[in-house]
Amino acid sequence: MSTASINTTFKFYHDLPPWAKGVVIVGGGLVLYMVGYSAWNLIGKALAPAPPNLAEAQNAVSTVQSLAAQGETPTATSTQFQSWVNALVSIFNGCIHDPQDLEQVYTNLNNDADIYELIATFGTQSITSCLGFGGGTFSLSQCMDKIISASEIENVNSILATKGITFRFA
Repeated sequence: MSTASINTTFKFYHDLPPWAKGVVIVGGGLVLYMVGYSAWNLIGKALAPAPPNLAEAQNAVSTVQSLAAQGETPTATSTQFQSWVNALVSIFNGCIHDPQDLEQVYTNLNNDADIYELIATFGTQSITSCLGFGGGTFSLSQCMDKIISASEIENVNSILATKGITFRFA
């Protein structure tokens, strides 16, 4: 805006009667409030955490039981699975992570029962994402989707495929 147009705007406002100045101020304030409120709501919805996916962990437990009935059982102990969950939570909570740390967890899995046991053990975890934005309680798939890049998910899915595991992260 040029100085001339600013001066013209202020001259127009200055020449208004007092009641009209009040209308301009109140009306302008209302417009600013409405725009600010709408923007705040949009930002709040975008940053709001997704509801935890409790069904994912429950389905994983059922799948592990079903696979066990077919003779396929997890190849690690519950302590090892909890250790891998702790490593994943540490990765998801950090601002920066080494993709190899993520891959190392999934390299430990050997069959479908392992991935489902990992999902069941993970359950839902409280995640404080980088700088506190977008944190919440999430399932393993939600963490992978929300925090991990598409290329890293491809690498994890490739590791699972190499091991003959049919589960894939979206």
